Amino acid sequence: MRFTGLVPMLQTLDVSGTRRWYEDVLAIMFMRNAHLGDPHATATQYIYA
Repeated sequence: MRFTGLVPMLQTLDVSGTRRWYEDVLAIMFMRNAHLGDPHATATQYIYA
């Protein structure tokens, strides 16, 4: 299997503001999950094959 891309999904408190800042920069997803608590240095990675 050959990987064709990787997109991290990062946690943020302000999804709308963060999306606006990044929308012209790169492919990246942000989420807000109350059950995870405040954002910290972890991420879910989506790997395209």
